[in-house]
Amino acid sequence: MKKRHIDDAQPTTVEEHFKLLMSDTDFISSDITKVSPADLPDWYDSKLFNEAKQFYSRNMLTVGLTGLLGLIGVLTVPPILDVLIYTKQSGSTCLAYKRYLQTLLHVYTFYYSDIEDPDSKWYKSLNVVRSKHAIGHKRAQIAKIGGISQRDMSLTLYAFVAYLHLGRDKMHLKYTTAELDAFNHFWRIIGHLLGIDDRINVCRKNADETAKLCRRINDDFMRKCLRDMTPEIMEMVEYMLNGFWYIDISVDLDAIMVLYYDILGVEYPKKLSWYSWLNMKNRDIQLSIMGVPYFGSILRVYYNYFVRVIYWIQEHYPVLAWIGFGKSQSAIKLY
Repeated sequence: MKKRHIDDAQPTTVEEHFKLLMSDTDFISSDITKVSPADLPDWYDSKLFNEAKQFYSRNMLTVGLTGLLGLIGVLTVPPILDVLIYTKQSGSTCLAYKRYLQTLLHVYTFYYSDIEDPDSKWYKSLNVVRSKHAIGHKRAQIAKIGGISQRDMSLTLYAFVAYLHLGRDKMHLKYTTAELDAFNHFWRIIGHLLGIDDRINVCRKNADETAKLCRRINDDFMRKCLRDMTPEIMEMVEYMLNGFWYIDISVDLDAIMVLYYDILGVEYPKKLSWYSWLNMKNRDIQLSIMGVPYFGSILRVYYNYFVRVIYWIQEHYPVLAWIGFGKSQSAIKLY
C-alpha cells in the first residue's frame, strides 16, 4: 500500500505542475509486473470511484466522444506517434480498428468491472495495458527511437479526461461538481495503477484544478502540436477515424476533426463535403437535445443503451469489420 498521498507528491500550483510535466524526462519501466487490489493506494476512495462509474453509465455517448477527441490529440504528440509507428499496430485502417477497439473495450471494462475484486476483468484489462506499454517501451529503446516516457503516459491520461472539461459547452453535458470530482478521482486511480508517477499525473486534487491544468496543456502544448502536424501524423489520424467507422458508422473523419479543432480554438483548414457537413450538424443537434431538460434525459438513456449494444456487437459479431477486412484479419484478442 502506498503511504504518501498523491496531493503531497504533486506540485502546489497548476503552473508548477505544467512546467514539471513538460520538462520531465523519466521513462516508464520495461518490467512486466502485474497489479492487484493490494496495489490500490491509501487515498483510493471507493465511493468516489463508483460514483464516477455511475456518471459514465448516464453519459456514455458524450464521455465516449470526448475520449475519441483525446485519442486524436495523443496522435499529434510526436514522441508518442514515433512509438506507435514503430510498433506497427496502427499503420492501416484495419490495424487501427483492432488497436482502438481493444482500447475501447478495456476502458469499458474499467467502468463496469469491480476494481476491488482481484479476479475481475478489471485487472485483466489493466495488466494487459501495462504489459503492452512495457513491451512497446522496451522495443522502442532497443530500436533507439526513445521509448515511452512518463510525460507521454500522463498526456495519454490527459486524453481521457481533458475534453470532458474543455468541451463541456459544445457537448451540452450536464454534471455537478461532485460528479466531476468523482470522474477526476477515477482517472487519478487508473493513472496511478498504470504506473504514471504521482508527481505528474494530470488529475489533480479536484476537478477544477484538473480542468485548469488541461486548459494550460491545451493552450500551450496541444495547439502547437496541431500547428506542427505533419502528413505522417494526419495519416495516422485518418487510419484511426476510418477504423472507428467500422465500430460506429456515424463517425465521419472531417466532422470529428472540425469538433476537435473547434475545442482547441483553431479553425479547421479544410472545406467540408455535403455529407461531412450534415454529419456535423446532426451530431450538434443530438448533443444539444441531450442538454434539454426531461426530453434530453430520455434521449440520453436511449444512446446509453445504443452504445452498450455497439460494444456487445463489436466484441462478439463485428459484421462490418468481417466484411471490410475479413474475419481472421479483423479478429482481436483482448486477454
